[in-house]
Amino acid sequence: VQLIGPHGSSVSCVGWCVSDAQLAVGAGEWISTYRLDTSTDTSTVRSWRWLPDAELHQKEPVCAVAWACLPERQPAIWAAGRTLTLWMQLQASGALQWVACWQRELAQPVNLMAVSFDGLLLA
Repeated sequence: VQLIGPHGSSVSCVGWCVSDAQLAVGAGEWISTYRLDTSTDTSTVRSWRWLPDAELHQKEPVCAVAWACLPERQPAIWAAGRTLTLWMQLQASGALQWVACWQRELAQPVNLMAVSFDGLLLA
């Protein structure tokens, strides 16, 4: 067991990226990503350790997160509350940076969200 954080607000949702073992955590208006520490023994789940990787500001409370993990592409994160946002890692100044690439306001706030295994469908 490992505590992740600290976060400025209570954690409202967690998403798991199956293609490259990353976590996304929604807390308040922020999404924090964590990557697996590969410098330690990763042979059993009990020995996994998570390192903070990035923080994304959604500018509204995050109620649901889901990874869109497509083979041979950078992972992307769907984040939702009153707005549905697609965050993608893009090359900028020689480094990968998270950018909000697409957004739509919703008639009703999202409570639950899921992405298909191949990352092509969102429900």
